[in-house]
Amino acid sequence: IYVADYYNNRIIRWFDGKFAGDVIIGQDGPGNEATQLHGPMDLAFDQQGNLYVIDHINNRLQKYPIEKY
Repeated sequence: IYVADYYNNRIIRWFDGKFAGDVIIGQDGPGNEATQLHGPMDLAFDQQGNLYVIDHINNRLQKYPIEKY
């Protein structure tokens, strides 16, 4: 499960059977660098497994390649 955490400016991923999620984007706090988000609102995936995030405050759509496990 992937969650856009708007107020904490991050994307969190939970694996099946885990009790805690991992921050995969936004570990560096809010901002406008490629590894930062500011108000992520929504996310989606394409057929190649890339993650797209609507970054509301920065007025942008960010693309992130996600490794498959």
